[in-house]
Amino acid sequence: MKKIICLILSIIMVFSLTSAAFASNEEYPIIYLKGFGHALYSDDTDSDETQIYPLSTDINALLSEHLSGILSELPGGFITGNWDTYSDKICDAVIPVFDQIKLDNNGEASNGSGDAQDMTTKELNWKTSGYAVDEYEFRYDWRLSPMTVADELKAFIDRVMEKTGKSKVALIGRCLGTNMVGAYLTKHTDHAEKHVDSVMLYDGGALGMDFFGELFSGKIVLEANEVDYFADYAVDHWELFDDPDTSALVTTFITFINEIKMLGIGLDLFEQAVYNIKDNILPRMLRASFGTFPSFWAMVPADYYEEAIDYVFGGMEEEYAGLIAKTDDYYKNSQAVLEDTLKYLESKGVGIGVISKYNIPNIPLYESSAQQGDLIADAYHTSFGATCADYGKTLSKTYTDTLEDKKYLSADGVIDASTCLFPEKTWFIKNLNHNYFPDTVNELLLKFARSHGDMTVFDDAEWPQYVSCDPVTYEITPGVTADEAEPEKGTNESLWLSIIRFFTNLLNFFTKLFNK
Repeated sequence: MKKIICLILSIIMVFSLTSAAFASNEEYPIIYLKGFGHALYSDDTDSDETQIYPLSTDINALLSEHLSGILSELPGGFITGNWDTYSDKICDAVIPVFDQIKLDNNGEASNGSGDAQDMTTKELNWKTSGYAVDEYEFRYDWRLSPMTVADELKAFIDRVMEKTGKSKVALIGRCLGTNMVGAYLTKHTDHAEKHVDSVMLYDGGALGMDFFGELFSGKIVLEANEVDYFADYAVDHWELFDDPDTSALVTTFITFINEIKMLGIGLDLFEQAVYNIKDNILPRMLRASFGTFPSFWAMVPADYYEEAIDYVFGGMEEEYAGLIAKTDDYYKNSQAVLEDTLKYLESKGVGIGVISKYNIPNIPLYESSAQQGDLIADAYHTSFGATCADYGKTLSKTYTDTLEDKKYLSADGVIDASTCLFPEKTWFIKNLNHNYFPDTVNELLLKFARSHGDMTVFDDAEWPQYVSCDPVTYEITPGVTADEAEPEKGTNESLWLSIIRFFTNLLNFFTKLFNK
C-alpha cells in the first residue's frame, strides 16, 4: 500500500511540475495603448467628412486673415502698456481652431465626437500590424479622463481574454497610454492582480512631465543655452535646410551670437513682450483647447498641479467644477498612489518594466527645459526617479564618487538608474526623439512580455540598461559611449571655438555660393 501511495504521489508531483512548466511558457495576448494624436471624428463614422482631428486649419489662410489686425495693435501695447486689445486679437484668431475638439466644462465630449474605433463594442476580429505578436491595440478617446478610460480598458481586457481563452494579458502603454494604464492599475487593482501578467510603461507621462506642468502654470521662459542646443538639434535632424553648408552656417551663427550674449539679449526682449500678454492669453487658450482635456491635466506632475489649476481656472472654479473634479480624482486616486500600486503588484507577481529616452534637447519654452529628456518628456519622470545630469552635461564626480555600486551608472556619465523605482527593470534609450517609437524597440517589448515581466537589464546582452539608437536608421546598439567633449557654454574656450566654427562655415558657404 505504501508503495502504491508513493507512486501516486510521485505521479501527482511530476504532473504538477509539468503543469507549472507549461504555465510558465504560456504566451498571453498583448494589449497596446498608444499616446494621443490618432484621428478623432464628430461621430463614430470613420470618414473624411466627419474627421475633426488632426486639425484641418489652413495656417497660411489663418495668418492672412488675422495677421494685419494683430500687427496693427502691437504698437499700442508698447506705447500705452495696455495689451488687452492685442491679446484679444490673438485669441480671436487662434481659439476657433479648436472649437470642434475641445471638451465642455465638465471635461466631456458633449458634441458626440470621439474615436471611431470604440473598443468596448466593436468585434475583436483584427490584430495590429508591424508587431509580429498577438497584439490588440486598445483605442480610446485621448481627451478623456484616464479614470474614465480605465473602466473601458478593464472591459476590453475581459473581452480579449474571452476571445483568446487566456486568463491574463500583457499591457504596454506608451506616452499618454501610460497614464491610462496607470489609472486602470490603481482603480482596478484587484482585477489587474488577477489578470495582468506584465506591464511595460514606455516613455510615458504617468507621473507627469515638467513640460506640461510649467506650460499649464504659465512658466514660459527662453534661455539662450537651451535655444542654442535646440537649434543645433532641429537643424541637424529635421532637415530644415537642403544644403548642409547652410545648416552648418545657421547653427554656428546661433551659437556665435549666444556666446557673445546677443542671443540672450534678443530673447530677453522677446520675453518682455511675452510677459505682458502670456497671463492674458495662455489661460484663455488652454480653457478653449487642451486645458479642457482631463488627459492632458494627467500629464501635469503633482508638484505643479495646484498652481496650474489656479493659473488656468482661477476665479472660474465653479464654472469648471466638473472638469476640476475629474482632474482631482486622477491626482488623488491614481497619480498619488501609482508608485505604491506598482510595487504592490510587483510583490504579487506582476512584472513591471519601464523604458525612458534621453539625450535630446527639450523644447526651450519652459523653466526646466535644460534637464535631460527627449524633446518633451523629462527622463526623471518617465524613468520613475532616475538621477540625471542636465542636457549637454554629465553627473558630477562628487556625486558619482559617492556611489558604492556603479552598475546602474551609464557609461556616458549622464544617468544613475539606482534611484529609479525599478532599477533592474528600467531601460534607457539614448538619442531617440519622443515622437518616434520605431519597430526596433518592439523587440524589447516582446522579450519583456514573453518573459512574463521577469527580464532584467542584466539578462540580455542585446538589451542592457543603456542602449543607443541611430536617429536615421533607428538601429539599436547595446551600450552607450561618452559624447565628444565640448567646452562648457559661456567659457573663453567655448567663445573662441564658436568664433572659429562660424567664420569657417561662413567662408565655406560663400565659397560654394560663388562657385555656383
